[in-house]
Amino acid sequence: MTSHESTSKAKIVYLDQKCWINLAKIYYGDPSDLEQGLLDNIIKASDNGTAIFPISLIHLSETCSISNPKWRNQLATLMAKISKCYTVTPHWVQHIELEIKNLILEKINLPTINIRDYFLDRGLIKLIGEKPEVVSDNEDFSPEILEE
Repeated sequence: MTSHESTSKAKIVYLDQKCWINLAKIYYGDPSDLEQGLLDNIIKASDNGTAIFPISLIHLSETCSISNPKWRNQLATLMAKISKCYTVTPHWVQHIELEIKNLILEKINLPTINIRDYFLDRGLIKLIGEKPEVVSDNEDFSPEILEE
């Protein structure tokens, strides 16, 4: 089974920031047996690929705004561990358009579009919705460094 095949069958579970914070409190705290069991099941589902827990630009923004550096780093570390760096794109208008196309395709018995290919992937490109670009007036940056 290829990576794409395994992610296309995985459940996508979108956690809001409060859920991530609560999971981090469990992970770095002194959890009850019930809390530890919940966390273990989430990590297991993430590790075996039965579920994907993507992060979004909002998660990144809210995590970066945490003033306590230790807590911010702990939360970010757990989010990376569970999300496996899967991200969702912020381009929701395009998502709605693809959903409408799929409804039409289903009605006329044609194959539908795999929307996950457009909105779920690993890394910054999906997170911010486009390939990041470094812009600088600093002439010390060679084109190779900027590309890297």
